[in-house]
Order: sequence, then C-alpha cells, then structure tokens
Amino acid sequence: MAQNPMHAVSSMLEKAIDTDYSDLSDEYADYNDALKPIQRKMIDDIKELTAIPLPQNSDELMSYEQKIADSMLDIRKKHQADIDAINLRHPNAAILFDSPIGEETLLLKLLKKEINLENMMMQEVIATQDVQQAGKNVAKKLRELADKQ
Repeated sequence: MAQNPMHAVSSMLEKAIDTDYSDLSDEYADYNDALKPIQRKMIDDIKELTAIPLPQNSDELMSYEQKIADSMLDIRKKHQADIDAINLRHPNAAILFDSPIGEETLLLKLLKKEINLENMMMQEVIATQDVQQAGKNVAKKLRELADKQ
C-alpha cells in the first residue's frame, strides 16, 4: 500500500462497504444499500488509477496529498449524478451521510463536536508517535463509547 496510496483508500472503502450496518433503520438502511453499487464502481475506478509517485522530500508532500485528493474528487464527480439521485430518494440520510464535494459530512461534524475527535487523535499521535497506532487507539475508544451508548 505504501507504493500506491490509492490501494489503501480502496481497501478502506471496501471494509466500509462490508461493515455490518444491520442496526440502521428504514431510510438509513435503504440509503446505505442504494449506495453500495455506486461505491463499488468508485472502488473499481480507484483501482484503475495509476500510482502517484511518492514524494521525495517534504516540499513535494503537499503536492502529493493534493494529487490524491484531486483523484478522489474526480471519481466522486464521475458518479455524482447517481449519488444525487439516491440523495433525493433518501433526503434525511443524505443530510447526515453525504456532503458537498470537499466538505465533511454533518455526521462527522457532529461527532467531532460531541467527542472532540480531532483532540483525541492529536493526543494519541503525541502519545504513540505513530499515526497508524493513534488511529487504532482512537477507533477503539470510539467503539467503547458506542458500546456504552
């Protein structure tokens, strides 16, 4: 994955699609089910992308990250009409789970506000000095919070 970050993105999306969402109700479950075929097409598009050369120095890092973001936005735009059609059929779910291109979803904004997600992540990065481990630790804390609720 280190050689092609798009493989990491497609793997993450595949895991998200395969996650058990059976606890969603009515419109939210229907919305999720309707999006899965489009998400799979998007994953296929991601897998077809050519690898973006890794940055050779810190000056190239921002450009590298922008190329990844631009590639993702291009794929999203390709499928936007299909996504918009689903959003029209499921407006309440779309409000929570979808967002304009380049913006965070309302659900993510609410999560960040409610649980101070960015601060949790920053504290873990400082404590572990490892972004991957920090992400795993935060995910574990979020699962624990969810179980308590």
